[in-house]
Amino acid sequence: DFHFFISDSQLDSTIIGKKPSIAYHWGWLPNRFLHPSFPEWATPRLEAMSRCTRVLVPSPMTHEQLCCFGVDSSACIAGVDARTLASGEDVGQKRQVMFIGRFDAEYKNLELLIQAMSMLDPSPQLLVVGPGDPNRWLGLCNSLGVSAAFAQLTDQEKVAELRASSCLIHPSEYEGFGLPPLEAMVVGTPVLAFSTPHM
Repeated sequence: DFHFFISDSQLDSTIIGKKPSIAYHWGWLPNRFLHPSFPEWATPRLEAMSRCTRVLVPSPMTHEQLCCFGVDSSACIAGVDARTLASGEDVGQKRQVMFIGRFDAEYKNLELLIQAMSMLDPSPQLLVVGPGDPNRWLGLCNSLGVSAAFAQLTDQEKVAELRASSCLIHPSEYEGFGLPPLEAMVVGTPVLAFSTPHM
């Protein structure tokens, strides 16, 4: 029996240490370090994590981030399920580009992608796959003349659409796992992504 904290925002210092405690830390956006309140905001979280039995992180970069703050951690790196990627019906080639991820998170930069798509003439169809409310983005697409569809697909449907797309565009400036580019590369779909390092 143990406590599992899914993120540093869930840490509860009152119960850490009463049972084995495992904390999962996704990492902090780079702009967090530049905020004046960072020391006051981060100190109690770092202290709580340092008292946990184990701290897990999704990448070597996040591991290094915590090491800089004196907190030991173990990288738990996600893999790609090749069985899922090998399955799925082939829907044929489409003139579309694809975005996969939570499009309600600003750091995913969907707005930047839509603006870039509006500069292409003719612009391919944009297929956005993931959770979130599409209304804001549909309004932006309509105002900029970008043809877009938003969908929540099964894994098999996602793989089929990924295979059919001209490319996956991944403009996110921060990731925990960052699996969509890996999935695209496994099925042979080109990936366009920022050259900035992900967490």
